[in-house]
Amino acid sequence: MSEDLRQAMHGRMVALCTSITTLNATADGLVRSADLLDRKPAAKAMRDVARRQRVKILEMQGRLAALNVTYTERFGTGP
Repeated sequence: MSEDLRQAMHGRMVALCTSITTLNATADGLVRSADLLDRKPAAKAMRDVARRQRVKILEMQGRLAALNVTYTERFGTGP
């Protein structure tokens, strides 16, 4: 059971890292595209979406940090 839990927690951490990286790249792309559009209404909308994605990234980083602490406490080392 303990090994199953360890693997599940590790898998969740890997998934969070992947999601954070992907979402960050998407936000970067939106901002670059918005910069090309200059002052058009779509540029503002793209920046708004990118901003919301950055907030989600921060939330996910917090979950990852908490999960890492729990993992280390339970299993003695980081993944």
